[in-house]
Amino acid sequence: MEVSLRAMHVALTFAYVRDDAAVDEPLVRELLDMLDEHCTYVENHLEETGAIRTNHYAADLVGLTVVGALFPELQRRWARKLWDEIPRQCRADGTHFESASGYQRLCAELFLAAVLAVRAAGESVPREVVKAVAGLFRSLALLLKPSGAIPQIGDFDSSRGLPLSPRRALDCAYLAPLGAAGLDDASLKFGSCPPEVGWLLGPDGVRRFEQLENDVVPGDVILREAGIAVLRSGDAWLCMSAGPNGQGGTGGHAHNDKNSVELSLGGVDLIVDRGTFVYARDPAERNARRGTAGHSTVQVDGLEQNRLVPGRLFALPDTAQARIVRVERRDGFELATGTHAGYKSAGVTHRRVAALSRDSAAFIDELRGHGEHRLTLRWYVPHTDLVQRPATPAEAARLEKLHEQGLAFGYDATRCIAVGDLAVAVATVADRHRRLAGIRGKSFLQADRARFHGVRAGPSVHRRAFSARAVTDA
Repeated sequence: MEVSLRAMHVALTFAYVRDDAAVDEPLVRELLDMLDEHCTYVENHLEETGAIRTNHYAADLVGLTVVGALFPELQRRWARKLWDEIPRQCRADGTHFESASGYQRLCAELFLAAVLAVRAAGESVPREVVKAVAGLFRSLALLLKPSGAIPQIGDFDSSRGLPLSPRRALDCAYLAPLGAAGLDDASLKFGSCPPEVGWLLGPDGVRRFEQLENDVVPGDVILREAGIAVLRSGDAWLCMSAGPNGQGGTGGHAHNDKNSVELSLGGVDLIVDRGTFVYARDPAERNARRGTAGHSTVQVDGLEQNRLVPGRLFALPDTAQARIVRVERRDGFELATGTHAGYKSAGVTHRRVAALSRDSAAFIDELRGHGEHRLTLRWYVPHTDLVQRPATPAEAARLEKLHEQGLAFGYDATRCIAVGDLAVAVATVADRHRRLAGIRGKSFLQADRARFHGVRAGPSVHRRAFSARAVTDA
C-alpha cells in the first residue's frame, strides 16, 4: 500500500513541475524508472486476500491506475480491476465497508485521484464507479459537526490520500466541496470552496465549483447500512453509532462502539470517542481502545459486545447485530434509537434512545433481561479541568423541566461536575439503587450491581447541566 501511494503521489506531483526548464530528459527517464520499479513491486505484492479484500488492496490498485493513466508508456492497465473493486467496497448509503470514518476519508480521496487521472488521460469512468465515489464524499459530509470535524467511528490513523493543505486530523469540511469540483456534482456542494480545489484542479476547478448551483444544508441523518445516526438542532449535534463491523462483519477497523455517542453543544465537544492510539505496537492498548469499555455506552458484566479474538488485532466477528432503529422528531426533540444484542450471552439486550434539542440532550438506556448483572455506563469527556459543585438554580430548574419531560430522573443536583470555565456541568446519580463508582481518566463511570427484569437508565445533558441517572427494578 505504501509503495503504491508513493508512486501515485510522485505521478500526481509531476504535473506541477513538468513544464519547468529544469525538467530534462535524464530526469524524466529516472522518474520513469522509479515509477516502473514501484509498480512492479506492487504488482508482485498485491494485498489481495481472497474473501476479504480491504482498503490496502484498493490502494494498491489506485497507485497502479494513476501511474498507468498519467504515464501510458509504462503500460500499467489496472483501471478495470479498480472499477470492479470500488463498488464492492462502497455501501448503498454511501459509506465504506471498513466501518471507520477515517478510512472512508482516505478511500474517498484515493478513489477521486484515480477517477481524475483516468479522465485526464482521455478515458471514461463507469457511471456506477462515479456514483460510489460521490457517495463516500456525501455520506461523510452528512456526518460533520458544526466545527467541520467528523466523528471518530472505528479506527482513525489520520491518514489522507490527498494531503493538499495542512488541517487538523478530524477536519473534513473541505472534503465534500473537493468532491463536488472533482466530480462536477452539485449535490456535494457543502459550504465554500476550500484551497484543496485550487491545488488539485487549478483555476478551472475553482470556477467549476462556483458555478455549481446547489448549496446543501444537512439536517438529521440516518445511514442505515452503516448504522449511524446524526441529530442536529441549531448548533447542537449528536452522533450515535450502532452498525455492523467492517469488512463484511469480520472486523477490520471497526470497534465495539454499539450505541456509543458523541455530543457537541455550541461548538464545544462534550462527549467524544477516545481514538485509536496504536495498532500492533501495543496489543493491550489496541484492544482497550477498540473494546466496549473504550466507548461512551453501557457495558454489562464487563462483557465485550463482540468477541476480541486473542492475537488478532483486526478481527472482530460481528455477533451484536447492532442497528439504528429510527430517527424521528417528537416534543421538540430530535430522536435516534439504536439497539444491539451484544450481551445475549448474558441474556441482556441494550436499546438506547438519544434526544437532542437546541439547548439540551438526553439519553435513555433500556437493558432487558433476567438475573443479577453489573451495569457500567461511561462517558468520555475531552476535558481534564473538572470541579465538583452543586447545580445552580438555573441548572436545577432545567433538570426539573427535563424530568417533567421524562428525560431526566434519579440525579443528585448537589453533586455536579463542572467543566472548567465552560457553562457545562454533570449531575451525578445518587439513589438507593446506584452509586457513583468514580472518574477514570476522562471518563465518567457509574457502576452498580442490580437484579432486574427490565432496566431503564438514562442521562441527560444540557448547556448548563449534564445529569446521569439510572433507575433499576430491584
